[in-house]
Amino acid sequence: MARDRRPYAQIDVGWYMNPKWFQVERFLRDAMPDAMPDALLHALQDAKQLHMTSILYSAQARSDGVFPVDAVKSFARSTYEESVTALFEVGMWINHPGGMAEIRHFLRHQQSASELESASERARNAAKSRWENASSNAGRNASGNARGNAEKRREEKSNKAEKIADAFSREDVQEVFNYFNQSLKKLDVKPVTKTQTSADAIRRLIDLDGRTVEQIKTAIDYAHGDDFWQSNILSPKALRDKYDTLRLQAQRNSGQAKQQGQKPVIQQWVHY
Repeated sequence: MARDRRPYAQIDVGWYMNPKWFQVERFLRDAMPDAMPDALLHALQDAKQLHMTSILYSAQARSDGVFPVDAVKSFARSTYEESVTALFEVGMWINHPGGMAEIRHFLRHQQSASELESASERARNAAKSRWENASSNAGRNASGNARGNAEKRREEKSNKAEKIADAFSREDVQEVFNYFNQSLKKLDVKPVTKTQTSADAIRRLIDLDGRTVEQIKTAIDYAHGDDFWQSNILSPKALRDKYDTLRLQAQRNSGQAKQQGQKPVIQQWVHY
């Protein structure tokens, strides 16, 4: 039987009996003092549906547990704002800027995007190895194999180039990529080449993390203007991995500068 390759999420058998649900229920009773028992029950079920939907959405999007709240509310057909608030209040969701949220402890139970990508790469390499072994065992002569392998490499190279070109066909992705390389040039650092990994990192910053092009540019300016970060943020993937750390550090430095009567270095980024 062929292996099911669809994305999946791991759900703990104790999820439905998590003590957090009792905290959610208490919050709902306080937030909806005049509600009938049926309405409270529906609000509790709404909260559970929201939480489960956020897990499945994040697994599907490979977003490491970060998701747009409005999208999850839409998919879950949520009707109680109190249910959304309850998940934040009891700590099952963590609030992020720009209408985003994060599932607490998501990566304790699910594979990260980088782990899934590595697994996919291993599977592709294994499949390629099996294909090459099967071709060899089929009795092809050496010259036939050489021609076949050369054609396959040319085809793979062509397909890879097409995928990369398609990934950078988006104007916003291309704009951020060019800005990143211009910033590296100012540091006299070799620019990054166009790869699927770089394109995916920029696309996920915009689509999944909800960052604007200007916010990302500001993050690049901050990272490459800092003595520590400029040697650590040398690729778009590293920028996405450390984006929130950079933003929080910039916010802290901005606050310290204001306390000391100095003009903050970053003004249009730290408080969004």
